[in-house]
Amino acid sequence: AHGVIAGGLVLKDRRLFAADSLHFGYSISATHLAVGKPKEVILFRTQGPMSSGPAAIGPYLFLACRDHNLYCLNRREMAKRWHYPSGHILEQKPYGLLDPFTNQTAILIKASRGGPLVGLRDTDGTLLWELPQAEKVVGRFSEPDNEPDKRAIMVVRNTDRSLTGHYASSAKEIWRVPGQVFTLTAQNTTDELVYAVTGNKRIICALQKND
Repeated sequence: AHGVIAGGLVLKDRRLFAADSLHFGYSISATHLAVGKPKEVILFRTQGPMSSGPAAIGPYLFLACRDHNLYCLNRREMAKRWHYPSGHILEQKPYGLLDPFTNQTAILIKASRGGPLVGLRDTDGTLLWELPQAEKVVGRFSEPDNEPDKRAIMVVRNTDRSLTGHYASSAKEIWRVPGQVFTLTAQNTTDELVYAVTGNKRIICALQKND
């Protein structure tokens, strides 16, 4: 590699994906070798270094870069599909949130140094929503609403440790509960449970919103 490998590696469809601390993303053939080395290596050059590894979501590969940009690449050719200029240093790995009722996938990325959590449309990078005080999504619930875009609820952990419920489609806040007792929460965009750690041996039980 041209620099130190940043974050973790991703193995997808017989290819190994990586990012380095200089300005390169890598797509490496994991099965075809020539003289003990990968037979095919495709590079994508960013404008700055990376602190986290790539993320493979659907047919795309995402690189969060310290040059303030999130790059979306076609995973097969490593060609840029779009990039999102966040205005912030990006040091965390992006992740996807599927709304099963609208069949829309949002790419979530948290900006460093107190920046917002944003949701971007996976196909073109359009900004769907922005939550200034949010840290990460820690759960995804379902509601029996007549409107499809109000059925998927994402649970968000905020910088003040509170938990808030938002429509996954628009990020409109619909409820808020204090969560100061939680010291750690797991990133979770699929389960109707919030996994958390408490530092004082307390047990928290949360009922459904309407109860």
